[in-house]
Amino acid sequence: MKLSKEGSNLVFLIGAARSGTKMLRDVLAQHPGVSKVPYDINFVWRWGNESLEHDELTPLNYSDKNKHLIHKYLERYVKKGDYLIEKSVSNTIRIPFLQRNYPDAKYIFLYRNGIDVCESVIRQWKAPLDSKYLLQKMRSTPPSLLINYGMKFLKRNLIKRKNDFFWGVNFPGMSKDLQFKSIYQVVAQQWTYCVGKMLEARESIDSGRLIEIKYEDLVHNSDAVLERIFKFIDPQFSFMRTDKDLITSNHVGRGKSNFLEEQLIVILPIVESTMKKIDSL
Repeated sequence: MKLSKEGSNLVFLIGAARSGTKMLRDVLAQHPGVSKVPYDINFVWRWGNESLEHDELTPLNYSDKNKHLIHKYLERYVKKGDYLIEKSVSNTIRIPFLQRNYPDAKYIFLYRNGIDVCESVIRQWKAPLDSKYLLQKMRSTPPSLLINYGMKFLKRNLIKRKNDFFWGVNFPGMSKDLQFKSIYQVVAQQWTYCVGKMLEARESIDSGRLIEIKYEDLVHNSDAVLERIFKFIDPQFSFMRTDKDLITSNHVGRGKSNFLEEQLIVILPIVESTMKKIDSL
């Protein structure tokens, strides 16, 4: 099976880091008609734009040469079925760029409570480097990118200096924020920026190519939500009961349970307006 040059059999799963995108990708890829890119491939989307200090890309960053390289890389993962699902969390802030590359692609937007996301991101921020995952990802990185991308990644993750270490999406202005703001402020701004870009971009995607899902609905009513998603990907798909172990509601509400009151006082003013917009969808 070939990957369409216009993206008619490509599905982008879009969501801020720690919103459940990995879980949902892996569940959907259990379907015989869906293949997956098994890693976030930020380094691939940034092909030809590595000099940018942040992850945001616009249609102005597009080039035919880079599109060819991106397409060639993605095509290696079309191993079964008709559709390829890709999720890289940095794609939250480059949706117009994705549309320029693949104008016929479909989009699944996944939203999760901002307080819960911040709590989860901070735990990842402080967690030790997963060497096994890193090794697997390095094996899939093109040699032409490995030295440049690999050195930057290792420097950031092994040294972990306060003013330049970060986890997740590198939004514009983040490097400055890291120098003067607390981790709670930066993580809250990271989530707000990413979700804000999703809400902004949703207006430019045809309704037939976009489905919006809330994490809380997915984990509490998984069969109904998954059936909607499978039918969205392809109306001919029949609903398939998947591995339930991948879906759990145990993490709902962790933010308010685990944050101290003084931490919530910092985070809430940054995220609450965006959370209200999600609630209204």
